[in-house]
Amino acid sequence: MLVILFGMPLSGQAQTEEPDTTAPRVEVAPVEIVDSSGDVVDEVKTYDTDPVNYFSEIEYQDEYPKIHARQARPGAVQDEKKEKAFWYADLAPDGKKPADEENESIDIRPPRTRLTDQTWFQSILWIIIIGGFATCIAIYLSSNNVGIFRRKNVQMAMDGDGEIPEDIFAINYQQEIEKARQAGNFRLAVRLHYLRMLKLMSERQVIRYTQDKTNFDYMMQLQGGRYYEDFFRITRDYEYSWYGQFPVTEDMYELIRHDFDRMEKELSKY
Repeated sequence: MLVILFGMPLSGQAQTEEPDTTAPRVEVAPVEIVDSSGDVVDEVKTYDTDPVNYFSEIEYQDEYPKIHARQARPGAVQDEKKEKAFWYADLAPDGKKPADEENESIDIRPPRTRLTDQTWFQSILWIIIIGGFATCIAIYLSSNNVGIFRRKNVQMAMDGDGEIPEDIFAINYQQEIEKARQAGNFRLAVRLHYLRMLKLMSERQVIRYTQDKTNFDYMMQLQGGRYYEDFFRITRDYEYSWYGQFPVTEDMYELIRHDFDRMEKELSKY
């Protein structure tokens, strides 16, 4: 009997707390948790999680859900583009965000190049460099009597000394040398000795003589040979006396003539 009496209040309380599922409700009143002193310790809110109260009924067309397309209000797209979050809306795909969207515009001008990077400037610079180098080479060759600026080997006699044929093989050297000695023109006599030496070396095929070659060319042909030192000595005497226009006395002439005679003897040995 006691068991029945104690059990009745418990069952009645449980019956009163059972939720009514027949009526939909969204939010349930909060449940307060109190301690032994009567103070509220925590408050718990509970929500209705029944899908019937949160989702509209799905419409079907045949066996597929029916989809309704929504229309944006007029001007909605432009309003969205004005937002800072959508700064890239009107830029190219690889565009970068400007440093200041409000004040900085996109610069579409081509990048500036330095003057030294311009093609026409580089061309002018190379022309100046090449022209300056060519000028230096021309001055050097002209001052050293080399190449196209060199003097002709065979020239006409100057200063009223009488004309000498340019063909060194057509000159009567013995007669012309004697005439120059008697006239006291020892510079011309040295010149005639030198031309005769070129004729003798050409006849013995020691050098390859042509009128457009210089004395330096003939020394290069003899370089390393047995005649180089003797020819170098008489060429130096000839250049000083004839082209340098140094006065030649009779004693100086005899010394120079001795060098020519010695080289002629060397040529006659072979």
